[in-house]
Amino acid sequence: MARRLPFLLLLAAWPLFLALQQGDDFDESEHCHVAWMIGRMHEQPMRDFFQHHQPLLWDLLKTYYLAGGDGPEVLYFGRALVVGCALLFALGAYLLARNWTRGQTGAASPGWFGVVLGVAPVLLMSLALRQSLVIRPETIGLPFVALALACWTYPTRARWATLVRGFLAGVLFGAALYASPRFAVLAGAFLLLPADRRQLFSLEIGPLAVAVAGAVLFVFGYHFLMGGRVADLWFNVEFSSITYKTAAAAVRPPIRLLVFTGELILVAGWVFLRLDGLGRRRFLVQAVYLLLTTAAALSSAWPLLYPQNFIAPVILMSVMFACAAGRMETVRMPARRSWAPRWALVVAGVGLLLMLHDVVVRESIVARVQHKHDMLALLRPGERVLLAAAFHPICALDATYYINPIVDDDDHWGKAVAVAQRRHWALPDCDYLGDVLAQKPVLVDDYLIRAMPEADRARYRAVLDREYTEATPFSSSHHCYRRTVNP
Repeated sequence: MARRLPFLLLLAAWPLFLALQQGDDFDESEHCHVAWMIGRMHEQPMRDFFQHHQPLLWDLLKTYYLAGGDGPEVLYFGRALVVGCALLFALGAYLLARNWTRGQTGAASPGWFGVVLGVAPVLLMSLALRQSLVIRPETIGLPFVALALACWTYPTRARWATLVRGFLAGVLFGAALYASPRFAVLAGAFLLLPADRRQLFSLEIGPLAVAVAGAVLFVFGYHFLMGGRVADLWFNVEFSSITYKTAAAAVRPPIRLLVFTGELILVAGWVFLRLDGLGRRRFLVQAVYLLLTTAAALSSAWPLLYPQNFIAPVILMSVMFACAAGRMETVRMPARRSWAPRWALVVAGVGLLLMLHDVVVRESIVARVQHKHDMLALLRPGERVLLAAAFHPICALDATYYINPIVDDDDHWGKAVAVAQRRHWALPDCDYLGDVLAQKPVLVDDYLIRAMPEADRARYRAVLDREYTEATPFSSSHHCYRRTVNP
C-alpha cells in the first residue's frame, strides 16, 4: 500500500486541479454560451448564429439548462464533465494496459503504476498547457479514444466475439471523431495493436472492416438523429482549416510547451530503457507513428499553435506507455529505489500549487463565475451584448451572428469568413462595426478593435466616445463599455 500511495495521491490531486483551475477563459465561455442558446433560447447553429465546432459537447452541456439549471454556473457543470472525462480516460488507460498484457509471455499486471504511466502524458499536458484539458470538444473525445483501444485489445478467441469487439471499438472511436475530427490521425493505432502480441503491427481485415462500419454508423447515425446535415460535417472541418490558414501570427512556442516536450522525452527514454527486446522494438515502431501524427497536427494548425493541437499525439504517447507498462522490467530498478513514486508526489504537488494559486489570485473557475454574475448585473432582460467570449456573461443575447471575435490576429474572423464565402459557403459578412451601429448593444469591449478591419477602427472609437462610457473595470487588460445614449 505504501508504494501505491504516491500514485493514488496523484490521481486524486489531478481531478481537483481540473475542477478549479483557471482553464481557458475564451473557449470555455464560448461553448457554455452556445449551450445556453441551444438549451434555453432554442436557437440552432448556422441558422440563428455561427459556429464551426462539432455539436457533441453542446449536446452534453445543454442538459444543464434542459434540466432546469440557469446562469453561468454551467461552467461548474462543464468542469464536472472535464473531470468525468479525465477519470474515464484513466479507466481506459488501465483497461488498455491490462488487456495488452494478457497473452504476453512474461508480462506482468500493470497495477496502479500502469494506470499512472498511461495517464502521465495527458496529465502533464494539462499542467504544462493549462488550456488543453478544459471544456472543449477534444476533452469529450479523450475517453472515447482510450476506451475504443481498450475494447480493440480485449482478448477474444471466437470469431464472432472478435467482430463484436471490433464493432464496439469502432463505435467508440466514431464518438471520438464526432467530438473532434482531430482524432482521425489516431486511426493507425488500431494497426499497431494486433491481436497477436508477437507482431509489431498487423492488418486484421475483418475486425477493421466492422470497426470502420461502427465508426461511420455512429457519426452519421447520431448526426442525423440530432437533425444535422452532411454539409454541416464538412463545413466544420473546412472552416476550422480556414481559421488557421488565414492567420498571420508568427509561431512562438511558449516556454511551457518546450518544458512539456522535454518532460515527455525524458519519461519516454526512461520507459524505453526498462523494456526488453520485443518491447523496445514495438516502442520504436509506435514512436515513428507518433512523429507522423505530431507532424500532421503541426502542419494542419500552422502557423498557429493552440494547446489542443497537441492532444492527439499526447494520447498516442499515453497508449504507448500503457502498452509498455506490463513489459517494463523491475529487476534492474526495484520499486523501493525507483524515482517514479517521488515524481508522482512532485507532480501532484505542482498541480495542487497551481490550483491554489488560481484560487488565491481570483483566477479560478469560481472567480470567473462571479465575474460573469457581475457582468449580468449591468444588463436588463432582453438587452444585447457584443463581447469577447472570455468576458461574455454566457446567459445574455448577442448583437451579432458571429457571437464573439477571434483576437489572436487582426480581423481574423472577417478574413476567414471572406475565404469561406469565396468557396461558395452562404455566410453573411462579418461586420462588427455594422452590428454595433445597427443592434446598438448595451455592452461592448475593446477587443472589438482588433477584430475589425483597420479601416473601421477609428469610426468604432468615435462611437465609443459618443455613445458609451467605460463600465466598472473588471481587469486591467479588459475595458468594457456600457451604452449611455438611448437608441
